[in-house]
Amino acid sequence: EPDECTKQVKGRWYLCGEVSEKMYRLIAGKARQNLALRVSGIRTPAGARYGVVTHQLQGHVHRFLLPLYEPRVGDFLLGMRHGRIGFVLGRSENDDAVLLTGAACGEAEFLPLLALADPLPREIVGRVITELSQVIAEVSRPEWVPTCREGDSVVDVSVSVVLPTQTLGSFLAIG
Repeated sequence: EPDECTKQVKGRWYLCGEVSEKMYRLIAGKARQNLALRVSGIRTPAGARYGVVTHQLQGHVHRFLLPLYEPRVGDFLLGMRHGRIGFVLGRSENDDAVLLTGAACGEAEFLPLLALADPLPREIVGRVITELSQVIAEVSRPEWVPTCREGDSVVDVSVSVVLPTQTLGSFLAIG
């Protein structure tokens, strides 16, 4: 008989990221019930579209950066429509992790991202790949996304990036 963790993860998509020690301790403890979640979409100067999934607990924030032009991200978003997504937030420099399923986020929050998910036009792929490090730096700034919790200023940000490996592979094969 499968254990409880195996039952929870079977048939689901997970975004896996790493959070600061302090945020991990908060999420792993009783404060977890106050975890806030926000889903945002952005368009970069080069024309790429990204989704940002922000988890916040007190002033500690983790952001997932999702390249909406990457085919697997579209598959993940489609999985969301069937309630088959979750998050794994690991402790920085450690093997410990917290599994978040049934997060306080539903289809309505992710639908706008699904509408933005499209492959890049071939002529802008090079510029998009070149600007990725700038996009990551921008999303890492504490003030980039307003606080999800009124009264809690953002003091700590960690970012996990879903790399656009298929897009990059296709670009390198063409060039």
